[in-house]
Amino acid sequence: MRQRCMAALVAAALLAMCLLSGCGQSADKMVSTPTDGMVKVYASVYPVYDFTKKIGGDRIQLTCMVPAGAEPHAWEPSPRSLAGLQEADLFIYNGAGMEPWVDKVAGALADRGPEMVVATTGIELSTLEPATHEHVEKGHGHHHTGYDPHVWLDPVLARTMAQNITRALVEVDPGNREYYESNCQVFVRQLKELDTDYREALEQCQRHQLVVTHQAFGYLARRYNLEQVPLMGISAESEPTPTRLAEVARFCQEHDVTYIFVEKLVSPKAAQALAREIGAEVLVLDPIGGLTSEQIQKGDDYLSLMKANLENLKKALEYRP
Repeated sequence: MRQRCMAALVAAALLAMCLLSGCGQSADKMVSTPTDGMVKVYASVYPVYDFTKKIGGDRIQLTCMVPAGAEPHAWEPSPRSLAGLQEADLFIYNGAGMEPWVDKVAGALADRGPEMVVATTGIELSTLEPATHEHVEKGHGHHHTGYDPHVWLDPVLARTMAQNITRALVEVDPGNREYYESNCQVFVRQLKELDTDYREALEQCQRHQLVVTHQAFGYLARRYNLEQVPLMGISAESEPTPTRLAEVARFCQEHDVTYIFVEKLVSPKAAQALAREIGAEVLVLDPIGGLTSEQIQKGDDYLSLMKANLENLKKALEYRP
């Protein structure tokens, strides 16, 4: 029934397109300045948007579908968003269950819509731990694939995403191949440097346990030999059960955990309550699934936020060079 409703929504959006195309963008929408003749690219979520921006530069008109301040796990497109998407040349999305609404709109866009590319193509996806996926959360999440979609938090896998995005841009705009590939090379070098920074710093930390709000840091933990202990499962809008809170509190006491990580776009209440109970402090560890308006105004991006994350990891995990 939900799928039929979404299909109807898409149809309504496409019929309304002429009316909607004259409207301005929301102040919190991440969109580049329109220029006639540019390739129009839509990115589903912020990390895909930022990677595409770094590679496409000033040769594409780029829009991020999820607006600033929205939690991407819970977001679904409006008729206006779908109308704009139908006019795009290319739609790049993360995949791995990050955007469950994509499957619902793909059929309606197949004949008239953009080329659709999955940024995580070719990456070995991590499956969620069954106990966490099935028993941690209270309420209904938005992920049903059993995969962890937060691939971008591993700088090594982020390189594959960047290369997939570059190939997609070249496919729709071959005249700018050299420009896109050059930008990709620069970004890949930055990702290699980021990986080196993480590896060297985390190898010199005394602790290796990450107690986090939701199960977003599996790829990061696997890459750098850390242990992720989430309060909630993969759906950031869910709530931890009392049983799970007690389990994590016990873990923290057994391992003398002194910091609990919180996120910008997820309520910190459960983490703050846990921190009070065990006498710990809270620090931000940003999954970078979306930006706040404040972060946009500051000029933050994926690289700056990953570096900020590393500084907080060094503090919480007792970095000792």
